[in-house]
Amino acid sequence: MSKNTSNSLGLFTRSVLATLLLLVSGYADASPNELTDVLDRVAVLNIDRNGYTLGKALTDAQKNTVRRHPVEIDNPNLYKFKDGGLYIVIEKTTDRVIIMYEQYDETSRKEIRELVGTLFLDFGEPTVFTHDKVIYWAWGQNGKFSSEAFKTAKKKKQPLKVSATVKLNSSLEIMGAKEDKEPGSVYYIVSSDPALKLIHSR
Repeated sequence: MSKNTSNSLGLFTRSVLATLLLLVSGYADASPNELTDVLDRVAVLNIDRNGYTLGKALTDAQKNTVRRHPVEIDNPNLYKFKDGGLYIVIEKTTDRVIIMYEQYDETSRKEIRELVGTLFLDFGEPTVFTHDKVIYWAWGQNGKFSSEAFKTAKKKKQPLKVSATVKLNSSLEIMGAKEDKEPGSVYYIVSSDPALKLIHSR
């Protein structure tokens, strides 16, 4: 992969993540009770990556990882750290998980498939699998939405009430058969749009 192409992919994934972080930039004015209620509902869904659960507070052992592997973040109300390949963004007052993500540039289709396989093991069948490059898992208050529920809601033009999502985007066709001349990039993001919108709107 050329340097310019690699830089372009890196900038793209960083811009997506920056957009998510901008959503939480207004946290200082958010109602703690409202946010807590939303995160409580998200936490019971048990959307977990590597022992971290969206909406749940960090354990003491995880806080030790924070101290060992901090990552700079431009927001005084949040902190961020890395555990292996996983980045975690935390609300500072409650130590609760707000966002989790991984991103890989200059990676092969095989490595992308391995990551997808891991997510399938963790989250089961996805809610949406489009264009062979995008995979989307979505949860409501009562659990994960099936692909059938998504298709029915789309057909009836009745949007699902989504509490949390896992979104994966690959620059290469995940199941494609052709040989790739250049490596690609992949990222996934675990977040709760209702929580982020609440934080942003307050």
